[in-house]
Amino acid sequence: MRALINRFVNRFLTSEDKQQEVGMSTLPFDANTGGRSQRRNNRETTEYHIGDELSGFITGIEHFGVFVRLPNGESGLVFKHEVTWPGEDITYGVGDKVNVLVIGFKSGRGLSLSIRQTRANQAFQEFVSEHKVGDTVVGKVKSIVGYGLFVTLRPGVFGLLHVSSMPDLRAYSRDSIGESIAVRLVDINLPGKRITLEMA
Repeated sequence: MRALINRFVNRFLTSEDKQQEVGMSTLPFDANTGGRSQRRNNRETTEYHIGDELSGFITGIEHFGVFVRLPNGESGLVFKHEVTWPGEDITYGVGDKVNVLVIGFKSGRGLSLSIRQTRANQAFQEFVSEHKVGDTVVGKVKSIVGYGLFVTLRPGVFGLLHVSSMPDLRAYSRDSIGESIAVRLVDINLPGKRITLEMA
C-alpha cells in the first residue's frame, strides 16, 4: 500500500499539466509523517533574503505544493506552479534534495520558495548557446498582453513577440494559449536575459 501511495505522490508532481489533472480533493500524504500535513515554520523573522538560492529536502507534499526543509531548520512552501515549468517532465518525491530560490516571506506565515526558477538561468544559457539571432524556432503561446505575445521557446525560456512585428494581435485570444507558433530570433539580451522575436 505504501509503495502504491508513493507512486501516486511522485506522479503528482511530474509537471504542471499533470498536476492539474489531479483533483483538488486529493488527500495529502507525507511519507515522513504518516499522512500528517507539513506546515511552514510560523516565524516572525527569517535569516534568508529574497533571491537567496539554497538546497533543502522535500518533507511533505500537498495538493497545493511541496514543503522543503532548509539548512537552518526552517521550512518553506513551494506552491505547485513554482515546482516545474510547463512542458517539463520532472518527478519529485518526499526526501528528494532540491535547489530552491527564496521568492517571498511573510511574518507569521513563513518562506515562499521556487524550485523551477533555479533552473531558469541554466535553461536560458543552454538556449542561447544553441541558437543565434536570425534562427527560426517553433514555440508555444504563453500569454497575450496589450503589446504582444510571450512565447515559450523551451521550458523556462520565453521571448516577446511585439505587436509591431505581428499582422494583427486581435487574431489571438485565450484559446490561442498553448498553440504552436513559428518565430524568428531578433535580439538576445544576455545581461537582461530577454529575447525579442518576430513572426517567421
